Amino acid sequence: MVNDSNDRVEPRASSRTSPESPSPKRPARFLYGERSSLDPRANGADYLADANLFRRSYVRTIGESEGMPLDSTTAWLVGNNVAFYKLTSNSCVEAKRTEADAAADKIDGVVFDYVLSGEYSEETATDFVSLSAGDLGMVQSTVEVTARSRRVRMATIFLPRTRLVAALETDLSDDRFILRFLSSAPLAPFIGAQMRLLFESYGRMDAQDFEIVLEATAELLIHLLRCELSRGEQFQARPGKEFMRAIAYIEENYHRAELTPDDIWRGINVSRTQLYKLFSENGLTVAGYLRDVRLRRFVDALRTTDASGIGRLAWTCGLDMQAADFTRLFKRVYGMTPRQARAALQAGQPVVTKKAGT
Repeated sequence: MVNDSNDRVEPRASSRTSPESPSPKRPARFLYGERSSLDPRANGADYLADANLFRRSYVRTIGESEGMPLDSTTAWLVGNNVAFYKLTSNSCVEAKRTEADAAADKIDGVVFDYVLSGEYSEETATDFVSLSAGDLGMVQSTVEVTARSRRVRMATIFLPRTRLVAALETDLSDDRFILRFLSSAPLAPFIGAQMRLLFESYGRMDAQDFEIVLEATAELLIHLLRCELSRGEQFQARPGKEFMRAIAYIEENYHRAELTPDDIWRGINVSRTQLYKLFSENGLTVAGYLRDVRLRRFVDALRTTDASGIGRLAWTCGLDMQAADFTRLFKRVYGMTPRQARAALQAGQPVVTKKAGT
């Protein structure tokens, strides 16, 4: 979307269908495009204004990308009552958005995010959600929020408030619609598969056909919310904010080989006892979760890096140990050696834990 044009995300006044209609007709025309932050014709600010769903955001690179140029590509299709965004980022990024920003760009509705790879988190004044590969979440576009991502590939669907209000018969004003983790919903795997299809088919599918799949996915999202609401006053229970902060801290610092549980409880400002209780309540141990995160990042590195040696890749993921010890650990978890895993990934085969593969 170009900020100085008449193209807008919100429903068009000239549409043949009222925004309040729960089952809108197909729009007369689309906005369909792609933009890279590294485009030599624009700087980072222009990229955000032209291509980002939220045209008013403060964005900076953080962590291992701090001080480096933003390296992200956004593609989009904006219809009459729904919008789709495809984000591919090679950077670690923090984006902040205030209520004043929301009022300025008038993006009013709910954003549904599905993470294909990488990590993505969002934090409001009262809540925190962390998403990794395969997770689905939602956030209301008008709240003050800080989002952080690490080399994320993400599919996003935006539904305007008017459409959701009409479909759900609620004004979206309560806490259930501000920020939510939706991966535990029964429909989440099906919606995730649809959003992955949209992500991978973008640019290869005719715009009209693409919009049909997008519209069907939007209806599934609405049905998911309707089902969740029908279960009671609250959505399904999910991990608390302190636990999610601990998860986010580990995700941001796993590459430090010296990172210990003591660093984690100090980093999120809880006691050692509280930290261990948070993990035990979720069926986990601190050390075990940290190990698993490091191993997952190592597998990600194997997938995207051909030349680096096994030992160096392990070290960059915080796995500082003797080669023989690391090979034994990896084989115990994944059922194959690191070299076998690299060969499998290069052949397009999945590498999953032995537990996940059963």
